[in-house]
Amino acid sequence: MVVVADQSIREKKRPILVWIISAYYIYAFIWGLWASIPVIRGDVPVSTNPDSSKFIIIVDFLTTGLWFIASIFFIFLRKAAVSLFVAGLLIGLGYTLLTIPDWRRFLALPLAWLTGILIGELVRLSICVYAWYLKRTGVLN
Repeated sequence: MVVVADQSIREKKRPILVWIISAYYIYAFIWGLWASIPVIRGDVPVSTNPDSSKFIIIVDFLTTGLWFIASIFFIFLRKAAVSLFVAGLLIGLGYTLLTIPDWRRFLALPLAWLTGILIGELVRLSICVYAWYLKRTGVLN
């Protein structure tokens, strides 16, 4: 028989959104690792500039890795998840803003692309706000 040292962990029920968010980012991280193998080996170029390709891969791993670690903390209802989610959001936003060389050409992208970028950032922001709410209400400890 296994004895749980902290009864509050056993009694606390995780909200369904915690499971959905965590499962998605854990899956995304594993899929990202698998999909990046050809890029790392050089079979599929990310950019015509090799230095740029390395930077893109590093930032992608950093942000995805932060969200992966945050998801693990989120499953265990730990407050550290909030800081990690926010750090991943800020690094991702900073990367997006810093790598746009020409705003006119960026805004000339197809509307579906711009909408996808906006929705993705809003979803990440919503996750940060939700995690902060859970921390504030005492669900995360």
